[in-house]
Amino acid sequence: MVLTDAAGMLVDTASRMLTLMETAEVTLEERRGQPSGRLTVAAFATAARGLLPAPWPS
Repeated sequence: MVLTDAAGMLVDTASRMLTLMETAEVTLEERRGQPSGRLTVAAFATAARGLLPAPWPS
């Protein structure tokens, strides 16, 4: 069996896509547990003291 040119291109593209997805998964796994981005919380100071973890300023 011989693949057509179009099928060969599809196999090549799918292979590159899988490699890209694996790279993304590894990158995300390496960052797991690390803080990233910004979190904004709006609350009254009295409520924030009771709801937010201690290291977070209210």
